[in-house]
Amino acid sequence: MSERKWNGEQRLLAVQKLVFFIGLIVNVILIVSPETTFPIYNNKTGPPPAAIQRKNSTTTSASISPSPIPPSSSQPIESGKKWVTIIIVCGNGETYAVKEMKPLLTSAILLSSAPLHFVFVTDQGSSNRIRKIFQNELGYSKKPIKVDTWILSESSVNTFASLLDYNPLEHHSGIWGTSKLMLPWIVKDMDKAIMMDSDMLFLDDPARLWNEFANGHNSSTSSNNTTNTTEWMYKMPLHNPAAPFSICSCIMLVKLDQIRRSNTFPTLMEEALATQPDWKGEENHLYNAPNGDQGLYWAMLANENGSRIIAPLPEQWNADRCNNYFGVLLPTSEKAVSVLHNNCKEHRSYGSAHDYFIFYEKYRWHWLKGDSGSQHYYKVDVTVHPKETERLQNLFQCLKEKRDFTLCKLS
Repeated sequence: MSERKWNGEQRLLAVQKLVFFIGLIVNVILIVSPETTFPIYNNKTGPPPAAIQRKNSTTTSASISPSPIPPSSSQPIESGKKWVTIIIVCGNGETYAVKEMKPLLTSAILLSSAPLHFVFVTDQGSSNRIRKIFQNELGYSKKPIKVDTWILSESSVNTFASLLDYNPLEHHSGIWGTSKLMLPWIVKDMDKAIMMDSDMLFLDDPARLWNEFANGHNSSTSSNNTTNTTEWMYKMPLHNPAAPFSICSCIMLVKLDQIRRSNTFPTLMEEALATQPDWKGEENHLYNAPNGDQGLYWAMLANENGSRIIAPLPEQWNADRCNNYFGVLLPTSEKAVSVLHNNCKEHRSYGSAHDYFIFYEKYRWHWLKGDSGSQHYYKVDVTVHPKETERLQNLFQCLKEKRDFTLCKLS
């Protein structure tokens, strides 16, 4: 057998990759060690170190102080107080999102200093797979984890879209992209949550992202030079607020209760679409928003009545492949990076970003299990919410007719 010959460049690349993986493994070991894993938490020193921390980073320490007692399956989740709630839309559409999201789930579990509440909006088949992952492959964890899956029917999404004269199939994300607009009315018992695409992963503590809820207000100056301060309801990446293709609903902080009570559907959404008559198709007479749901968010941002409700999310929380990760992974970069987004897969990407996804894809879930003989041992509860097609259709019809959330029954 002939011996493989390596040139100097190949040797250098191999050494770089070896050093990278050794560093990554050491970092993960430090983060998940008993001294830093929940429930041992020191408010003075802050959360575990991030997987990547650049010089001059402006990221602040997480201020969440979780309860050391995990809830039983009968206890309600204290969303927005002690738990970090992450919603993932993962229907079996253009990509098999359940398989795709393993790096996101694994990185969140490894890096979080707070207990995690995962909420999945999905179809029946994907819900079965999610339940199997958490109950069979994980079962018990070193930190409290709660899982809810909400099974959504296509007819519910189509009803929602039809009441807005909105085309849910204009964008490749289709039904599941449109369902992001419906989240406040689907997960009816939650007041706020992080929404993330399935093709992302954390490089930082999710509790730090949760702290963005506290970074609070939009300010605008009126004609008489007085400043009006209004709380935002959505916070998402706004690379260029002047263009609908430069807004990303891939990762959002969503104040669910405030969105419901502000009559965002139908009032704010209808007003925003009405300002974009060019979007209406000549044949189907539906609004064909560019970039799907992101186009509608942009229309609300551009509309005078909606511009106060959407705030920008710091760039570090969406270093995406479409923009070559904004250069944050270059050796000369001093920017912070907290989330990687593996979108635009046809684009060339930096090797180190790809290595992170490979690392978390290959990370075995049984390594996340808690030791039954220690205090770091929590049963993972999984609750499945069956299709609520009738409830959602009745709710959206009521909102359309009465245009007042207080007059319609959410439950």
